[in-house]
Amino acid sequence: MVMNRRISAEISARDEAPRLRDPLRRLVRTELMHRKPGLNEVAQHFSVHRRTLNRRLRAEATHYRDLLNEVRYAIARQLVADTDIPLAQVSAAVHSSEPAAFTRAFQRWAGLPPSRLREKHKRLAK
Repeated sequence: MVMNRRISAEISARDEAPRLRDPLRRLVRTELMHRKPGLNEVAQHFSVHRRTLNRRLRAEATHYRDLLNEVRYAIARQLVADTDIPLAQVSAAVHSSEPAAFTRAFQRWAGLPPSRLREKHKRLAK
């Protein structure tokens, strides 16, 4: 019975541990204004080794690259839908290697190319 209580307490402690995803998203969003933040930089910000950061993210069923792409997509979607900024500049704003790579990534994320999403939002705004 003592063993079960200890295991139960450990599980409860893990469940109550603060989630890393939300502060990590905020940091990545802020850093993307200047550069594409690497895993080592982000881990250093949280004062942990990159492997530790990866382990903690895995415990939350995610990976750094997934969170980075999530934030990049959110920013790109907002810029595409709400502004008339050229797509090449949106690509640069989310630190994509080139506009064509950005278009392919956006298509993967949204299920449609950025130009079609922009057209759709313009039609809805009328």
